[in-house]
Amino acid sequence: MAKSELYQQLMKDYRRQEKRAHPVRRFFKWLFVLSLFMSILPMFYIWHCWQTAPKLKQVFPTANASLSPGVVNVRYLNSEGKVFYHTNDSNFESLAVSDIDKMPNVVHALLATEDRDFYHEHGVNLKRTALASVNFIKARGTAINGGGSTITQQLIKLTYFSTSAKDQTIKRKLQEIKLAWLLDKRYTKNEILRWYFNKVSFGNSQQGLKAASAYYYGCSPDKLTVLQAATLVGMINAPSRYNPYIHKTATKNRRNLVLKSMQSAHYISKSTYQILSKKPIDLDLRLAKDNVQTSLELRAQKLQYSGFVSGVDTQLRRYDAKLLNHSIVIQTTMNQALQDQVNDIVNKQVYPDDNFQEAIVVLDNKTGDVLALSGGRNVSVLGAYNRVFNAVRSSGSAIKPLLDYAPLFETKGWSANTKVADTAMNYPGTNIAINDWDHKYQGNITVRQALVQSRNIPAVKALETLGLTNANLVTQALGFGNLNLYYANAIGLDTNPLALASAYSALANNGVRSNARFMTKLTNADNGRILSLSSVQEPVFSAKTANDISNILTGVFSGNGTATAAKLDGINQAGKTGTVGRDDKDNALTDAWMVGYTRSYTVAVWVGYDNPNDSKDILTNDKSKVAQSLYKSVMRAAMSLPNSDNGLFMNKNSGRTGNYLSESSRIHAKLPAKPLVGLPYFYGSDDNPQAGVTKLIDSVN
Repeated sequence: MAKSELYQQLMKDYRRQEKRAHPVRRFFKWLFVLSLFMSILPMFYIWHCWQTAPKLKQVFPTANASLSPGVVNVRYLNSEGKVFYHTNDSNFESLAVSDIDKMPNVVHALLATEDRDFYHEHGVNLKRTALASVNFIKARGTAINGGGSTITQQLIKLTYFSTSAKDQTIKRKLQEIKLAWLLDKRYTKNEILRWYFNKVSFGNSQQGLKAASAYYYGCSPDKLTVLQAATLVGMINAPSRYNPYIHKTATKNRRNLVLKSMQSAHYISKSTYQILSKKPIDLDLRLAKDNVQTSLELRAQKLQYSGFVSGVDTQLRRYDAKLLNHSIVIQTTMNQALQDQVNDIVNKQVYPDDNFQEAIVVLDNKTGDVLALSGGRNVSVLGAYNRVFNAVRSSGSAIKPLLDYAPLFETKGWSANTKVADTAMNYPGTNIAINDWDHKYQGNITVRQALVQSRNIPAVKALETLGLTNANLVTQALGFGNLNLYYANAIGLDTNPLALASAYSALANNGVRSNARFMTKLTNADNGRILSLSSVQEPVFSAKTANDISNILTGVFSGNGTATAAKLDGINQAGKTGTVGRDDKDNALTDAWMVGYTRSYTVAVWVGYDNPNDSKDILTNDKSKVAQSLYKSVMRAAMSLPNSDNGLFMNKNSGRTGNYLSESSRIHAKLPAKPLVGLPYFYGSDDNPQAGVTKLIDSVN
């Protein structure tokens, strides 16, 4: 008989015997199969829950992290490395690991109340977990009722999961157990306590024990008495319900419960408990009005720097909006001494009316660093509208040196003595006449005369000579972007103060423009990784062109120049004014500018009204002089900084030429920013560890 036939015969015999098998035997056989399946299924579910749990290293990457996991506090450092602004309302400061052993009263209060076996368990208390499981069964599986979580599990829950009762599921509890076990395995008990005390909230916007100790008792955690420690630990469970200023009775009862737990755990004696439990809840508690005053002072301090911070945040968001959702330390370019002076100048300046607005920015010409700014007057809210980079207004004549004349010096051999015609003319291709403020013509005049006196017709003739196609390349190289230009742009280009200042810095820096930047370095506070940001420098004009134009613009501050009110004795500066007339009213303006520079700094000032065509808010020539007044004060303050260069703008020959006509080197400032190189590494990825340095592309528009 063939093997296949033998096999088929054996199978038939087996099935025949199965049919004759006793029913009880078959029952136990299938019961065994079912039991085996039911035992494997929970194991598979547990395995699935653990596999889909969050990765521990994403939030707990290093024991030396300066902040607690999950606590987002973006800190901003000035140019000297000192914190001047932070996003956490509680002025959050992290506890160090070494602080834990110095504050036994708080640690004992926490352990007695929440987890007496903390130092002996491995992240999970099996006995308490089993008890919680029984409670879960009694609750018919609707939710995991509390009572089983250790301090380590609570930290995991606060860091990764929702605290809502409806979200307390079996899956989440299993993931919580796994992560708690891993956390306990990787870190010391004091490191876990440090993270826990930094993470928990104490109400009234106080995040972390260090902030809460200062807020409620005016001391550091190591100075807290047993009574104070019991009060604070009692608040952790429900900060709003146990607010000592509002719910005094409930807070006292909760405090006494903590004290009773401390007695039970033998941290305090029975007599100590009896004495302390009778004390009023407001004993040693700071008065609420003192905290209100502290909050007002903190808010006022933050408001004075909020304009600069909004610039930093705007630049960061161009690369990755998620950066501000992490605890990062930002090394900014702000010169705090100069910023304080700018704030003082803006506050003391006399303005025509309450609606009158201003915008000021100060740049370092060599680096493009934004040193100080003012985004507007009467700022009352954080994140207010910032006119330095949000207000797009016509530059008026301030654009003339950059767009009309400098490119012709570069490509056509023009000079200060080149003659241009100031005669009747229409905008090319139209029948619209070009006029000056005096409605007069001066005939053939030099470029120097045309710029110093800010004549319009010679400027349009210069742009016509250059051509709009080449002019578009110029605007890209200067950082204004790829624009659809018209000949009217010869006497006015829509831009913002930061972009205009950045463009002018090329004239101050021998033709090289450094992209404006608000920061130089980012540090991830959770993992210590650093991302250095270097500004890109682009040669726009030759040194000769830049210095020839600058030499002309020194005349704007003297004689019949347009900026005599901004003259600073003893300071070598060049600059240009700009005004924009209103179409509906004679002798009325919409915008007024003063942009000037020394070898070291460029200062751009804009003044006007947010609604330029309002029938009540009318900018006049007299009001526009505020721009020169502000400029003068700010430039004087900037030039008082150490190592300021007061060098002359002399004609300077140079073999190097600008590159604004080079297709490969244009700066497309308005195109979406490319992702920062090294961001995955900065966030915690192990990939490409050398990619921690990136170039900061232009972000002025």
